[in-house]
Amino acid sequence: MEAVALAEKITGQPMATEYHDANRIGDHIWWVGSTAKFAAHYPAWSYTDDVQAILAEMYETNHKTWVRR
Repeated sequence: MEAVALAEKITGQPMATEYHDANRIGDHIWWVGSTAKFAAHYPAWSYTDDVQAILAEMYETNHKTWVRR
């Protein structure tokens, strides 16, 4: 839901969404909540972009092909 709000902010357009509590086929049953172990193995690594920057880059790269006609 946070990503949807960011996408709406970036595009300036509302998204038509529906929330369903039931899992979908193919949904992940787990996720990574911490990068601490990875960072311990690769100490020179760090984040370079946050979620908003990543979504903005995706939009800027692709928005011309996503235009509804």
